[in-house]
Amino acid sequence: MPVQADQLLHLQELDLRIDQLTREKAALDTGAALKQELDHLTAALADAEARLHHLQADEVNAELELKSVEEKKAVVSRKLYEGKVINPKELQAMEHEIEMFGRQRGRLDERILTLMDETEQTTAEVDRLRGERGDLHHRWEEQVVAWKKTASRINAELHRINPEREALAAAIEPATLRRYDELRRRSNNLAAVRVVDGRCGGCRVAVPALTVRQARDPERYVFCENCARILFAPAD
Repeated sequence: MPVQADQLLHLQELDLRIDQLTREKAALDTGAALKQELDHLTAALADAEARLHHLQADEVNAELELKSVEEKKAVVSRKLYEGKVINPKELQAMEHEIEMFGRQRGRLDERILTLMDETEQTTAEVDRLRGERGDLHHRWEEQVVAWKKTASRINAELHRINPEREALAAAIEPATLRRYDELRRRSNNLAAVRVVDGRCGGCRVAVPALTVRQARDPERYVFCENCARILFAPAD
């Protein structure tokens, strides 16, 4: 069977393009790293929001407790200073109770101030995390759109090239195709090359003049003595 130079060289071009597209697709940034970062940030925000909710609830409860203590102290103080109670022991007990309420109020005042400070800090943290999450979510969405757009372009070209490659391969003599595919697997996807400026288009080693003349023969396949790739030489 005559040498199928044009078909093999075209097949090689298609295989190189398919490999290039496949590598390009595999190297695309799908946004997975940004999504993982976004998920971590979302979890951190949820934790900060939960802490803020608890702090706000604790602050409300502390203020209600303070109000209750102040009301109780006011009731006892009013009884003490109305003069209706004259029993010394009862008076002393009321004074001790007022002192106890005073101590409770002091502790609650300190607790409320601490909660207010923690609430302020946590509110700032929540605001910061919300801002960072919003920015990151926008970046992730943009990356996903870019990825899908590029992947769609690559898939469209592969969808066009693959049937062409199958049809072309089917037209090549089976034994020649097997040799080509075997060489391609062993030679970094490059099996059929041209002689360019007297050198092998695969390994770039100089090709003897006799081999170049043989590579022009339409009835035989010639292989590079250095890399074993199929050689095709332009006509004189």
